[in-house]
Amino acid sequence: MFFKQPLKFDLAYAVDIGIGTPPKRFRMKVDISSPDTYVDDVAQSEKTTCAGHSFYDGQDSSTFHTNGTHLEVEIEPRLNVSGIAAKDVFHLGPFRISD
Repeated sequence: MFFKQPLKFDLAYAVDIGIGTPPKRFRMKVDISSPDTYVDDVAQSEKTTCAGHSFYDGQDSSTFHTNGTHLEVEIEPRLNVSGIAAKDVFHLGPFRISD
């Protein structure tokens, strides 16, 4: 069941998602201008001190796959995200997306 909800204020919108098997919960900022989804890797936890911040660890998921390809994505001018491309199961509400 889908509901039509108008987007107002043009600020950031967030959704609760799960990634992996078993699912690790995250609050993700929705970016409708990009087909890519990204989360912070556990390797960044040593570089970042954010209380309550969740980090993804592919070793904790039985459905994690990567081919080692390095990516760099421009989110907006002068703001890039870089890391290793990976695939895992994505959970959004009652939906489980595996590919």
